[in-house]
Amino acid sequence: MKKIFYYTPFFFYLSIVILCWSIGLVINIDGYAILIIFLISGILLSRNKILGGITGIGGSFYIFYLGLSNWKLQSIDFIVSVSIFVFYLGCMIYLLRRKHS
Repeated sequence: MKKIFYYTPFFFYLSIVILCWSIGLVINIDGYAILIIFLISGILLSRNKILGGITGIGGSFYIFYLGLSNWKLQSIDFIVSVSIFVFYLGCMIYLLRRKHS
């Protein structure tokens, strides 16, 4: 698996942030925190550390919590957080199988 694959949620979320900047929306500190969490988890996963997957799953739980606290975005945030959770869980399983084989 290519190392750049682990940065997929970071690039996805970065494109959303850039799109929001381009249309004039202001991103609050939560958006930057999630962006930094996904960057850190991508770096750790590319160095074959399982902790990167745990960090990414924590970021997906944070998106899920933000979706629950804002009732207007609940369905969108739920879908995004579940897909990011499955992505990081799959990356962790891949790294564990690769490490033990």
